[in-house]
Amino acid sequence: VFSVDTPAALSQMDWTADDEFLDALRESWEHQYAEYLGADEAHALVSQLMTSGDILSHEPADTLIAEIDGRKAGIASLRQLPGLSLITMLEVLEGYRGMGVGRQLVMALATVNEPLLAHASIHRPRVRAFYTSLGFRALEQNTVDHFGHSLLFDVMVRPVDDPRSFL
Repeated sequence: VFSVDTPAALSQMDWTADDEFLDALRESWEHQYAEYLGADEAHALVSQLMTSGDILSHEPADTLIAEIDGRKAGIASLRQLPGLSLITMLEVLEGYRGMGVGRQLVMALATVNEPLLAHASIHRPRVRAFYTSLGFRALEQNTVDHFGHSLLFDVMVRPVDDPRSFL
């Protein structure tokens, strides 16, 4: 049994050809978007994101996969920007949520010595609370257009010198 005391194995690998993992990610994203877009719209949006390749185009060197007992449990990706790093993807599969996998992934991404930026959907207060628990704070709200779907996000930042970070 996995617990917060038993971390996931983190690695960098080509995950874009792993159909089982891609299907699990697709299902997770569709479920989350369905909460506020409806099932049909969520399916259409995730299909467009997958088909466009946007969701799959992360630098392997900036992407971490979390595995537990040889099974992929989560993924996190980072994009380096001038003076800060943006978390472009953080997803923990449903069966592994609440076990510290997301925290472990963010902690590993935070090894760069610059502020971290993340987006948390306003429709997902638990995600915002997760980031807040890691020392992030809300900067502003931002609307992102995903194939005709305007989605409102809280822009969250974790300064490098925040003493609460990862305590």
